Amino acid sequence: MKRLKIIVADDESIIRLGLRSMVSELGHEPYLASNGREALDILQDQTRGISLILSDVIMPEMSGLALLHEIVDRGIGIPVVLLSGHSLGKEIDLWRERGLVELLAKPPTLEQISETVKRMIQAQV
Repeated sequence: MKRLKIIVADDESIIRLGLRSMVSELGHEPYLASNGREALDILQDQTRGISLILSDVIMPEMSGLALLHEIVDRGIGIPVVLLSGHSLGKEIDLWRERGLVELLAKPPTLEQISETVKRMIQAQV
């Protein structure tokens, strides 16, 4: 798999840094954000060529769900992997069917991140 540029968004620095390490270990380039607003700012810089977003669901300023809504509303077309310890309901199932989102329980393992990244990117091809 080619080297991907992946946004890692989580308000907890220990989780964000752990995810950054996993993304790097898989050979990809992480961009860090502490909330959905920062992730959107990174996305707006089109020169970065972001391929995927790993985002916590519950964050201050802009949640992962609000970030997902913005991505869908703007037609950005970048897959999102949401990380949560909670069930997110039928809305997530609808987006999952469209290939826009995947949900992983927190904290994810390196293997879960690797398999999910592969699956989400292959669905976009």
